[in-house]
This record gives sequence, C-alpha cells and structure tokens, in this order.
Amino acid sequence: MSTRALDEDRTSASGAVIAFPADVPAHGDGTLNIADRILRDAMDAGYADRACLIDQASQWTYRALDERSNRIAHVLTYDFTIEPGDRIILHAASSPMAVACWLAVVKVGAVAVIAAPLLRARELARVAKVSGARMCLCDAKLSRTVEEVRQRVPQLADIITFNGGFNDTDPDPLEARKAGKPKSFDASATAAGDPCVIAFATGDAGPARAAWHSHADMAAIVDATAAFLDLGPDDRVCGTLAACTTVGLTAMVLAPLSRGASVHLAAEPTAVTLRRAMAQDRATLCMTTPTLYRQLIAAGSRAGALPPLRKAISTGERLPPTTAGLCGAALGTPLTDAVEATEVGGIILAGEAGGPLRPLPGYQASVFTLDGTPNAIDIPGRLHVRGLSGGRVWQDDGRPAATRQDWCATGDLCVSDGSGAVRLLGRLDDALLPDGRILPLDTLEDTLLSHRGVADCAVLASCGPDGEAALHAFVAAAGDLPDPRLEDRLKGAIAGMLDGFGGAPIALRLHLMERLPRSEGGKLQREKLPAA
Repeated sequence: MSTRALDEDRTSASGAVIAFPADVPAHGDGTLNIADRILRDAMDAGYADRACLIDQASQWTYRALDERSNRIAHVLTYDFTIEPGDRIILHAASSPMAVACWLAVVKVGAVAVIAAPLLRARELARVAKVSGARMCLCDAKLSRTVEEVRQRVPQLADIITFNGGFNDTDPDPLEARKAGKPKSFDASATAAGDPCVIAFATGDAGPARAAWHSHADMAAIVDATAAFLDLGPDDRVCGTLAACTTVGLTAMVLAPLSRGASVHLAAEPTAVTLRRAMAQDRATLCMTTPTLYRQLIAAGSRAGALPPLRKAISTGERLPPTTAGLCGAALGTPLTDAVEATEVGGIILAGEAGGPLRPLPGYQASVFTLDGTPNAIDIPGRLHVRGLSGGRVWQDDGRPAATRQDWCATGDLCVSDGSGAVRLLGRLDDALLPDGRILPLDTLEDTLLSHRGVADCAVLASCGPDGEAALHAFVAAAGDLPDPRLEDRLKGAIAGMLDGFGGAPIALRLHLMERLPRSEGGKLQREKLPAA
C-alpha cells in the first residue's frame, strides 16, 4: 500500500505542522483489510442472505451490504481517483448507507476520518484540516455544514452526499453514481499496520486529540468487543451509539457483523425510536447511554412492558446506581457498565453496574495522579489505557500526545483499587477545581439523583470571576409541578457534603432547569449549559 498520505506533513488548525508518521510500530504483520475480512467471513459462514442492517425504511442482507459497498468503492476509485492512504471524512447519522460508505473507503485502502453528525462547522473544519482529508462522504441532511467547511478548508475538494433521494431539490449523487457500477470489487491488499480510521477525542481544555487505528487495531478491538458481548448469529442488536464514532462503529456495527448478527441503526436516536426498534426486532442486546435508559424506562411505563434483553450495555457517561437499579428490573437483565476510549478504538473497560470495571482481555488500565505518577491506588486521577489496539495519538497543534510507557491518556476521572480494576467517577475536566482539588462528582450526582424530585442532573467545577472555586449543579426537576422546596433541599444536601471537603471554601451555584441540554443519544452538551 502507498503510504504517501502518511508521510506528508499536514497543516493543523493552529497553523502548526502535523504528520501522522508511518514509522510508528504497527500492531500486526502481513496483509489485512478489515472491511473485506468481516464481509468475507460472513459470506463464507453462510450468512449472505441473512439480515445484517435494519432501519425504519429498509433491511439489508450481508450480500446486499457487500455489493453496495463494492459499487461505492468503484465510485471512489474510478470517478474520483481515490488511492490507498487518501483520507475521506465520513460525516453522517447512523444508517445502512453510512456503514456501506465506511466499508467502501476501507476496501479501497483509504483512511476513513469518522466525524459524528453533531459536529458544528468550526469543529468539522478542524477535523478536515488536521486529517488532511480531500473528500467528504456525508448524509444529505448535513451537506450545508460540509459546504461551509469547504469554504474554510480548500483542500476538501469533493463532497458526495447520500440518503437524499432522487429529485431536483434534493439530489443523491452517490446513489446515482453507484447505480451502474459493478457489484464486485477486489479490495486493496493493505498491510495490517496501515491506518484505516482516524477519530478525534475531545473533552480536555487543551487541543483535540486525533487517534488513528490500523486494520490490525480494528480487528483486535472488534474481536475483543464481540467476545465481551458474547455475540452470535442469532443476536439482534439495537442502540443509539453513532456509527461515526469509534465505539459506535466497533461495538454497534463491526462486532455484530463479525459474528453474523443483525443491527438496527437509528438515525434519530431517541427513547421512542429505541423502544420501537427493541419491540419490532425482538432485540437481544441494547447499547445506549444512562440518560436514554432512564427515558426508555419512562416511555415503557406508559406504553407497556419492554421486551426482555439478553444483555444491556450502558456507555458514553458514568452510570449512576439509581439508574442501574431502575433499568435492570425493567429490562429483565442487569445493566453492564462500559467505558470507551477513542484512543483505543472502542470499549476498554466493563463490569457490573456499581462494581469495579476491568479491562477487556488484551488491554490494561492505570490511574495516573495529576502530577503524572502511574499506578495510583485509592487516589482519583486520569485514566490511562493500553493494549492490543490504539496508542497513536496526536494533538491538533502538531505534537504527539504525551504518553508514558505506551499509556494513552483519556479524559476520564477514575480511582483504582490496585487489582487492575477501576471505578469511573466522571470526566476529569468536570471535576477539577482551579486549585487542583478534585470534586467527588459521582457522590454529588448520586446524591442529587436520589431525590424523587430530580429527573436529571450534572455537576461541574469551575473558576469564578475572582478565581474562587465554584461548583455548578444543573438540575432538571421531575414532573410538571416540582416541589417548591426542592431547591432548598438540594442546596442543603450539597452544602453539607462540601463542608466536609477540605481546603478553601467552594461556592455553590444551583441551576434549576426544565431539561438539561443533551444530544439525541443522551450525552450532556456542556457547551449549551447556562454560563457559569
């Protein structure tokens, strides 16, 4: 495979030069094209005519997915002269066509730069600049954002939309282009260590981090995830994890496909659509966020019993004990808490709700103190991970992300018991006070959620205008007529906890809201919270 795109220097959003070097030790030898391997294995196992991808409008078999991704691969190579190593942004909500596009990009030997549909133009422009992408495959509903990005990033020469329909006002160039292309395609014989995915991790105060994963990396995390989920051909998977994120791609799409299972993809990931998918497909496994599980149970209590699941995975944010208890009883199976890391490519830690989280086989976790001391025990610190995949991470200012002994730093705040297991406390940048103290986010949020009058909450640390340490508690009250005494009760509960927290006084700011700003998938949108 040509590595010219890896050897070229790239100009970052900040103007610094960034490169994704080809001499980083590869995780795997020989040749491997992960997209071709997953589909070939499914066809060889006799799954060609079984359902693999389902949405509200269609049902694709493994054969149809293979043929349609092959046609798209011909579009990329012959209509746009895409070569191995070229970078292509995939910006879309979850859909069968989005998955077919990812498979096609990887089949031709190019690198898929996955970009979640919620990214704004400014954020997507940074992704385009840092990755050096020359093309974007995007859902037609997102094309205006991508066109705005092209005005800022001239190197993004081509934009191809899909899922738009055949009409004058909303053309669908990719569907039109692939219609006459051959249904077979010889996948590029990529090296196992060649990159196939670039993904961006955000959340810290510093620059965004860009992680790239090789074909061997993806094979390792997909196999580890499929084993952890105990997936088989009779499984029917549903959830709200976006296919254009690493955890959504590996856990919600590739792992099930690698075992012959079927996947229901939700373009609009809400509790209503999730419940409908569970009922229609008789789902055996669900993956979504704690917030969506709470909403799912609330919707179920109004619409009748939920179908029982074999396994229910909670990821994306910390799982509160109250949510775990409520949902486990309603779903017929205990929630499994899982932590994902873009730096590794998917789920890295898992365990029973409320218990210790342990790394998947082939991976390790360590908690580093804020001054960088590894293997901290019973001290809150930053989670670091390493293992069979991941480890190639760059910041968008052109510098490799700091690593110690191949450990990749994540944005998660954890505490370790010394046995290799950890407990997730929240996000580090949410908990860190200006004087270096770390708020007990898990205890504070669990205390708020334990009140019957609280439907949702989030706790964040901040620095006040005079440099004072402050705690902001954002609370959505339950019911149409909240208890007028709720605010005083919550302030009293939190103030009592802060009194026992050593150091300088911490100012308390309680914000009662109709609802917290969350994405359709249930993740907190911190940038939309009221200004501190």
